[in-house]
Amino acid sequence: MEDIMYSIEVDNLTKIYKTYEKRPGLMASFKTLFSKNEIFCTALKNVSFKIDEGEIIGIIGPNGAGKTTAMKVLSGIIYPTEGQVTVSGHIPWEREINFKKKISMIAGNKSQLMWDLTAMDSFLWLKEIYEVPKDDFYRIINELSSAFYIKNKINTQLRRLSFGERMKMELIACILHSPQVFFMDEPTIGLDVLSQNNIHSFIKEYNQKTGATILITSHNMADIEKLCKRVIIFMQGEVLYDGKIKDLISNYFTFKKVFVKIDSDNLDLNEFGPEVHLIDKQENNYHLKVPREIYKNVANIIWSKYSILDFNIQEPGLTEVIEQLFANSRR
Repeated sequence: MEDIMYSIEVDNLTKIYKTYEKRPGLMASFKTLFSKNEIFCTALKNVSFKIDEGEIIGIIGPNGAGKTTAMKVLSGIIYPTEGQVTVSGHIPWEREINFKKKISMIAGNKSQLMWDLTAMDSFLWLKEIYEVPKDDFYRIINELSSAFYIKNKINTQLRRLSFGERMKMELIACILHSPQVFFMDEPTIGLDVLSQNNIHSFIKEYNQKTGATILITSHNMADIEKLCKRVIIFMQGEVLYDGKIKDLISNYFTFKKVFVKIDSDNLDLNEFGPEVHLIDKQENNYHLKVPREIYKNVANIIWSKYSILDFNIQEPGLTEVIEQLFANSRR
């Protein structure tokens, strides 16, 4: 086999679901036995992108945009309607044994561990399935259970663990066979801030140590901002944007946020020009919206004419960018 240029290649991927319309009532149910109205829903439409080995990519979009469908196709769970996909040199839906050993998937709203067994029992079961060497198995268990502060919970029945503890066990289960490609669908859903930070740190470290390719879908922009340099934004089954987060912010938003606190309540906005807008004012605290091309001039005027108690310039956050993109796309 030739050397693989990309970890993941997607070319004109399309997925269309077929469902049936059913009207309410007993008679309508009887009629559907003989005649059904088919409904076709396009979840993905001519989607194309390439991902290098070792990248951490954020897949974002509103509900129903096609994110999870894309992840399911890439992981081999469902078949596409059209298009070509390779993941680590394999066609996912052929589900070869070697392919399944190279990938892993965690979903924040689904569990792969046995509810009535202890986490360790499930880990031992997965060890045999993936043929994980004994030394590697116990090393991974010890390292991750210590990192997640759940070493004393390994032998506890899964149903008796908290939601956060279960999610950490799920993450350990997904790592046991050292996957080369890691799909993460809402990995921090329902977790507290400390648990989220622990998982963010782990994902970064795992990526740096192994060079694994990681795809993350999340409505929690903190997951994306802390882990990803590049995002692919889906909207109505199509790729709306594919590129670096910093480019998305700088190209889409043409202003900066300026926060200033002065020693008196007399900031004269007229001297900045009509392009500068006051967003909020509380006593002598001002929040200004300033165009990028003039923010340095505005800052110089403020520093030269006023006694400054506090001063801060910020870029719009990813959350603001995404909210604006979604709002504009729905118009």
